[in-house]
Amino acid sequence: MSFTPNIPASGQTLGSSRPQVLDNFTALRNSIKGNHVDPGVNTTGLHTHVDMTSQASDPNPATGIVSHYSKSVSGVTEWFFQRENSGAVIQMSTSSGIPVLTTNGQTFLPGGLILKFGNISSVANNFITFSTPFPNNIFSLQVTVAQSLPPSEGAIYEIVPSSVTVSGFTVFLYSTGVGKIHWMAIGN
Repeated sequence: MSFTPNIPASGQTLGSSRPQVLDNFTALRNSIKGNHVDPGVNTTGLHTHVDMTSQASDPNPATGIVSHYSKSVSGVTEWFFQRENSGAVIQMSTSSGIPVLTTNGQTFLPGGLILKFGNISSVANNFITFSTPFPNNIFSLQVTVAQSLPPSEGAIYEIVPSSVTVSGFTVFLYSTGVGKIHWMAIGN
């Protein structure tokens, strides 16, 4: 069965077009059921999931409307959000920032930021390599010391990140007795 537009046709009675009208209702119901709760159930109108066809350009929603949509970025369909009145376009997903939730991992933040994090044993002059390089830039790098025992009185711990690149960085450690070095880098 398929959807037949303009039924009943001009001059046609509803009774004579009954099979096409019923087919149209069935086609519409099947179309709605594609990603909605089946009509007639108490949660009718709710989505079971959302499928978005890739758009060639941003939709530019009117006042009072925002848009969630997908479009291709370097051959990969990604999820986007656009504010009303042709406002800001925010990329919500990226294939280059797939979350890795391990001790040394990374995640993608909406808008294009990538957050990488991890820790290593306190080895001075050690180059820390990111699991995957940042595609473009590093905006911030934070390095902290963690140890299991409180520091002795007057102890000074100095860690200096150096040689920062999109692939990693070197840590210079000017102290002893440090358990681990934790780090976090934000870039795009």
